[in-house]
Amino acid sequence: METEIKLLLPPASRAAVEAHPLFAAATPRRVRNLSTYYDTPDFALRARGVALRVRRAGDNFVQTLKSLHGGANFASRGEWEWPVASDALDAAAVERDPEARALLGGDLGRVAPVFATDVERDIRVLTLDGKTTVEAALDSGEVRAGGRSQPLSEVELELKGGPVGPLLKFAAELARDASLRFGPDSKSERGYALLTDDLPPHPGAADLALPADIALRDAFPALLAASARDFAADLSPAARGDVEGVHRLRAAIRKMRTLFVLFAPHLEPDATARFERELRDLGRVLGGGRDWDVFITETLAAAEGDLGADAAAALRQAAQARRGRAHAAVAAAIDGPVPTALLLGLSLWTADGGWMKREKDGDARFRDLLPDLLDRLERRALKRGRRLKSLDVEALHALRKSLKKLRYACEDVSSLYASGDVHRYVGAIKKVLGNLGAINDAAVTEERVGDLAPADHPGLAEPAAALLAWNDGRRRGHERDLRRRWRRFRHADPFWS
Repeated sequence: METEIKLLLPPASRAAVEAHPLFAAATPRRVRNLSTYYDTPDFALRARGVALRVRRAGDNFVQTLKSLHGGANFASRGEWEWPVASDALDAAAVERDPEARALLGGDLGRVAPVFATDVERDIRVLTLDGKTTVEAALDSGEVRAGGRSQPLSEVELELKGGPVGPLLKFAAELARDASLRFGPDSKSERGYALLTDDLPPHPGAADLALPADIALRDAFPALLAASARDFAADLSPAARGDVEGVHRLRAAIRKMRTLFVLFAPHLEPDATARFERELRDLGRVLGGGRDWDVFITETLAAAEGDLGADAAAALRQAAQARRGRAHAAVAAAIDGPVPTALLLGLSLWTADGGWMKREKDGDARFRDLLPDLLDRLERRALKRGRRLKSLDVEALHALRKSLKKLRYACEDVSSLYASGDVHRYVGAIKKVLGNLGAINDAAVTEERVGDLAPADHPGLAEPAAALLAWNDGRRRGHERDLRRRWRRFRHADPFWS
């Protein structure tokens, strides 16, 4: 298992990093790393969440397999290394390791070189708090793929021994003092991006299978780390304006906020409130981009048959400028200090146990606590759904948020219960959420049409009126379906009872 934190290093910030007392006191060792990355023609390894490379450093060659998913924090992942004789792939070394062989899923025979990196690395060994050893590398070089290249400059901080807490604390301080940002893209991801402009989304974290006897002290960090890894993986796609990247990043934020609600009776309240505010504020910025994405790519696409192609095109063209501004705000927020501080702060919070309100509760079996924890979320949703027919748009949106939290919580702990029972209960929630989501989209559509002021777009009055009429009909249909599906959910048997 490797624990490594990568921070982007603008050339102008390198001097500030090297002036840090710990860096200044350590003697650097410079090596040149030439790495060749392997995959199949259809990038099957990447789709499986693994990277395979052979690296030359001086006269030594090391073959490495890394997995996307890992351990107790977002910076941990599986790693397997084998000394090899040359820069050619040694398939036999992989075949001798059952776990590594399983990760490659039978594709080892199809792999070939796909891209390379050429990096000058200055390595320092740091001791933090007298107990944690870290290899700190300042990398400068480039990624080469498909006849193209891209420069890279970054700091890699790899845990070599001792507890992880001092590493996380040091990384947070270094990022703050030298204005560094978390580097969400690995060298391999940069290589794939050079190979194709139509790169599919990186595979998200697999559903986490919690051990049946997992204790409270281990359950919260494990679940939070899974969502934090998804958060980290989706930062770059969202910053580039990728529609699904923004959507997935918002979902990762919601899942982390759901964990704060699920575990609330056991969380230290002050830090929880601070992290909750930061996640909420970032989510709101992303929401601005997501609303315009839905308006353009989903609402107008669905309404075009009724509006006509010309009317839909006029609305789409007018909306693109607003969408561009919203996505610029998303990119600025992601490029700011908050995502880096969140990832490192949340990881440190869970690593040192500071998240627990009462240390004595840590050994409690998580499975035994879940009925009360899930009951709280279900009661909140049922309360917000009372007198459903009379609820206004804001109240329906509040109900939707409560049901989403209940759904995410159920999915997070699903491995601890019979899959069929979980599937039936969550399925009932999803059907209600489908209607509530459509009703919310209808409300957002009205707001977005209002943003496209006729004074700025005098030719939009007629297309806008037609869209609002179509939108109203869609909303009424979903309101009828909602009442029926809500009744079914109310009578669904909670799988945890």
